[in-house]
Amino acid sequence: MQLSLNSKICVAATALAVISLGVTAAVIGYKSSASAEAAALALARTSAREVAGALQARIASNLSSVSSLAGAMRGTKSASLPLQREQINELTKATLTSSDDLLGAAVTWEPNALDGKDAEFANQKPNYDASGRFMPYWTRGAGGKLQVEPIVFDPKPGANDWYDVPKRTGKTFFTEPYIYPVDGKDVLMASLVAPIMIDGSFKGVASADFMLTRLAKILADLKVIEGGKLALISNGGLYASHPVPERLGKKADDVPAAGLEKVRQGQPYEYEDDKGYIHLLQPLHIHPDIAPWSVELNFPKSVAIASARELMIYTLIVALLCAAATAGILILVVNQLTRPLRTLGRTMTDLSSGDADLRVKLEVKGTDELAVIGKGFNDFVEKIHAVLLQVQASADNVARASAEIAQGNNDLSARTEQQASSLEETAASVEELTGTVKENADHARQANQLAASASSVAQKSGEVVGKVIATMTSINDSSNKIVDIISVIDGIAFQTNILALNAAVEAARAGEQGRGFAVVATEVRNLAQRSAAAAKEIKLLIDDSVGKVAAGSKLVDEAGATMEQVVDSVRKVTAIMADISVATTEQSDGIAQVNQALAQMDGVTQQNAALVEEAAAAAESLQDQASHLAQVVSVFKLGEQVRQTAPAANVAAPRAAPPKTPVPAKRLSVAKPPSAQRAPAKAAAGDDWEEF
Repeated sequence: MQLSLNSKICVAATALAVISLGVTAAVIGYKSSASAEAAALALARTSAREVAGALQARIASNLSSVSSLAGAMRGTKSASLPLQREQINELTKATLTSSDDLLGAAVTWEPNALDGKDAEFANQKPNYDASGRFMPYWTRGAGGKLQVEPIVFDPKPGANDWYDVPKRTGKTFFTEPYIYPVDGKDVLMASLVAPIMIDGSFKGVASADFMLTRLAKILADLKVIEGGKLALISNGGLYASHPVPERLGKKADDVPAAGLEKVRQGQPYEYEDDKGYIHLLQPLHIHPDIAPWSVELNFPKSVAIASARELMIYTLIVALLCAAATAGILILVVNQLTRPLRTLGRTMTDLSSGDADLRVKLEVKGTDELAVIGKGFNDFVEKIHAVLLQVQASADNVARASAEIAQGNNDLSARTEQQASSLEETAASVEELTGTVKENADHARQANQLAASASSVAQKSGEVVGKVIATMTSINDSSNKIVDIISVIDGIAFQTNILALNAAVEAARAGEQGRGFAVVATEVRNLAQRSAAAAKEIKLLIDDSVGKVAAGSKLVDEAGATMEQVVDSVRKVTAIMADISVATTEQSDGIAQVNQALAQMDGVTQQNAALVEEAAAAAESLQDQASHLAQVVSVFKLGEQVRQTAPAANVAAPRAAPPKTPVPAKRLSVAKPPSAQRAPAKAAAGDDWEEF
């Protein structure tokens, strides 16, 4: 489930409020529950102590009556006028009537211990049994009527502890709960017994009986903590009183053993059972000689913490109401705070769609974080707007520049085609020149044969002069021919350099796409410069030839007197033949050089054509990219479209291709090829063009 930021903040804040208030309510509930439980325990302890004190005082009061009765019995034995049996009987009756808590009262003397006349009273009903022993037992009958009967001893072991224990210990005794027949009915009771000790000798006991059902009613009438119930546990661990009548006289087995031990020791004890009831055992110290009993107060823990639970419920209700109010306020506040964010989100969605208007501005109010975000967004959109305007203008400029480059490539292609046509025509001229050279070679061979014949005639008479003349003539002719060849080479180099310069200019205009073509143009220019350097070296040869001519002139002057006529004839023929032969050789070499130059020019032309194709493809790709960029930018609404026109100085107008005209074939003057070792020489006037 996708939640909006508004919902997330509200849910998180509401959850935090609910958790915080819930934890607060839980802590308050826990603390109040603990406080209520502690207060209830304190109240219960106080109630248990008050009950124990009241019950202790009540039992002690009855014990005092019993002790007084025992004291009267001791006194009658030492008095000058001892009490008679009837008087003692009435005194016992008075002890019973003195307290509503008592079921019965009795004075039980040892046989013949009172006056030694037990036999005289044998079987005198209702006070005596067959033994005549003085042991009247006054009880309350039906309707509260007092009646008397002799004590009945039970033969069962322990049934007569009310008598046997004081007799054995000589101390006051409070019996464990036991059953004794009263008025023909078995009654559960407990007896307070005081021994009658005369001169350290046991003579009998005075006793009073608590009917335990009566004691239970007394405890039930006492006001204790709400929901609390009282019970009385004897020192032996029997219930002397209990809210449930069936538990009377039964073993208090629901009390932990440790609790029963505390009862026997006369110490308080507290515990909580598995039903959620808290039990307090408060010791009951009736008399120093009597083993302690214990009052048990139990009450449900839920009653103790009921007020705390009610407080916790109220706290939870208030917490829920506060959480609901907090959620409502948060929804209103967060909705108001996130409204600029929703506006920003819608604007961003519009910008990311295909119809984005970058002229949109967010309304910014205030100086908080949302206002800072809105202002930052406006600044960002404004900068993007400016950048896209520049990109759009640059795309237009690139498109125009690529179109102009394409036009330049078309012009260069036309020039390349014209150059190729010129090369074809030059090749035709070279073929004609080749035929002429072959014909001259044949003539030269024939003339050479004639010159050989003439030379053999004058060989004997002017061998030395002939050699010198031939040498001089050869050198002179070589010098003249070299000059012609240099002129031809120099012209070719100049034209080649001009072409290379034009190519470099065109490559520079093409920019990055014309870089390869510029390299080719540079190589062509280097070749032209090398040709110029070769021409300079040839000039050095000319200077050397001039020196030889000077030397030959001296030889001619020395031999001219004797052999002038013969040598002149032979020299003329030989010179002509030599010139023809040399010219033929030089023409052959020149044709080879021209063929080589044509091959190089053809390679350059092929490279130029390839570069032109690459430049055209690059220009077309650049134009496509510019169109694509313009299409991408056109997605955004930029307002007024900015179109920047490139200055005329930056983009040269495409040069019109010169008309393609056939180049007439012309004969080339044959020159001697340059030597392998070229020494630098100063160029003649007009030869410094390579410094352009």
